Amino acid sequence: MKTLLYILVAVISSLPISAQVFKPVIEYSDCFLEDCQSLKDDPRIQFAFLTVPENHENPDGRFLKLAFVLIKSANANPKPDPIIHLTGGPGGKALTSSIIKAFKDHPFCQNRDIILMDFRGIGLSEPAFCPEFQEALFQIITENLTPAEATEKTLKQLSDYYNKLIADGINLNKYNSAEVIKDLEMLRIALGIEHWNLWGISYGTRVAQTYMRDYPESIRSVIMDSSVPMGYPDWGDEIIKYQRSLKAFFDACKENPASNNAFPDLEERFYNAMNSLKDKPLTAKNKNGPAGLAHLNFQDMHLAVQQLLYDRVFIPFSPG
Repeated sequence: MKTLLYILVAVISSLPISAQVFKPVIEYSDCFLEDCQSLKDDPRIQFAFLTVPENHENPDGRFLKLAFVLIKSANANPKPDPIIHLTGGPGGKALTSSIIKAFKDHPFCQNRDIILMDFRGIGLSEPAFCPEFQEALFQIITENLTPAEATEKTLKQLSDYYNKLIADGINLNKYNSAEVIKDLEMLRIALGIEHWNLWGISYGTRVAQTYMRDYPESIRSVIMDSSVPMGYPDWGDEIIKYQRSLKAFFDACKENPASNNAFPDLEERFYNAMNSLKDKPLTAKNKNGPAGLAHLNFQDMHLAVQQLLYDRVFIPFSPG
């Protein structure tokens, strides 16, 4: 028995420090948004960073500072279980002045605190995943390229930025839902929260489901908006979804007398206009485009319409 105890002590003593539990650190901050004018002096809004290891299984390596905002309830004695909102994408930013203002005025914030966080590698959280990639994509879209040419250029940009991240020593295997929920669990513990409520949208519902699987004891309730089921491919059927959205949009316009009268034959006119771009794309002045011009051709315009249908913010501006 003593021999066994000696062996256990020797094994434990030889374990690296990385086997020890990492204690998360919160650092409160002044407003770190680009637009802070209307938020920096608001006593209900707290800005902070959570420090976590990139690799939770080996916290000796790279550390990440994750940006989050705590929006205090309008009630001076709020419920003890706050809400954490899980953004979509993946890659959607949670921390903008408009989003924070919207959640501050949300009915849920009357009796509960609301927490927003940019997941690792997104928005104001570390690491910065090639922010210049968005500019590169914009340049590709503004050129009058064929689908094959645009795809080739985009893949080249993706390959270049992938190689850059690898050269910078970033472990890309640690940027996924399973790692995100470990960050969230560290945040919950660091804030001293016993249970909280998850509110996920789109990809955020997949994060919520992963959290439910791995840390069910930390959760009081879950709201899932526009669910993305686990085990279901998140990519690959965008064109089918876009076609369904267009059909639903045009059917709704036809069934609405006011819309149908104001925009007769809308579906036919839409496709005629789109097809005309195959021969002659729209050209407009744009200082960021090549030669100061931006070209919107057939596939670019379809992409723009798809994004308009995807984001409910733009629905009030549609003919329906």
